[in-house]
Amino acid sequence: MKYHRTPTVVLRFVFATCIVGLTATGCSTYERPDATPPDASAASSPQTSPTQQQSEPTQQQSEPGTQPVGEFRTGSYESDNWPDFGDAKGVYPVAMRSAVHDGFERIVIEHAGTGTPSMLVRYTDEPMAPGSGADLGIDQDAVLEVVWSGTSSIDDMDVDELMQVNDPITDLNTTAAQSVVVFPPFEATSNYFIGLDEQRPYAVTILQDPVRLVVDIQTD
Repeated sequence: MKYHRTPTVVLRFVFATCIVGLTATGCSTYERPDATPPDASAASSPQTSPTQQQSEPTQQQSEPGTQPVGEFRTGSYESDNWPDFGDAKGVYPVAMRSAVHDGFERIVIEHAGTGTPSMLVRYTDEPMAPGSGADLGIDQDAVLEVVWSGTSSIDDMDVDELMQVNDPITDLNTTAAQSVVVFPPFEATSNYFIGLDEQRPYAVTILQDPVRLVVDIQTD
């Protein structure tokens, strides 16, 4: 189970740069051995790397299990309250992982904070960094964009916890999903991009305790 985070010193530089132009580069990653995964079912997948941390979920966590989190679709998805901020408070990305299940692949982005942001999900032909419009560095043929409304303000974020941002993450345990780019919240909005080998049906949901974005990509 791979957790993608950035060391403190680098994060403080990157975070300051992100807020100005959202074009920072040079993030590094490391694995945190004491991190508890948000979805233990994915950790037990036979295609999970043996070097990844495996542990049981806490009793408070609601797990999606080994079944898709919803009905697969290729069209856009909007939550009922999009683009309202909802009841979310202090939500920002702190870790990400990937796994393979029977018939689909899963990307999970875990967040600090509480509540449920509103959400828009769609395939985009012009993936660009929010604010700056810079190229994302995604080389895949299809890009799935997830936009969260109601995420953290700058004052509510702990940059020591913020995961790797702005640069493509490619060391995934998946095949169809080949890269992920995560951006920190900006003006209470967060943007995530998943690079895929082709446009595939997907299902998406938000789980609590902790707050998690779960994206399932159909492979069958």
